[in-house]
Amino acid sequence: MYESMKGMLAKANEEGYAVMAINAFNLETARGVISAAEEMDAPIIIDLLQDHVKAYFD
Repeated sequence: MYESMKGMLAKANEEGYAVMAINAFNLETARGVISAAEEMDAPIIIDLLQDHVKAYFD
């Protein structure tokens, strides 16, 4: 589920936990990271470079 980063980080700060930021180098990696986060019910931030997304669709 998509959530604003501002709200996610505010909640993490209030409750005293960290939110992992993960570098995904392609859409397959991003999908795997999202699936794992959903399974663990854990918030994450995904860093996906626009150039990598463009390369996927070229």
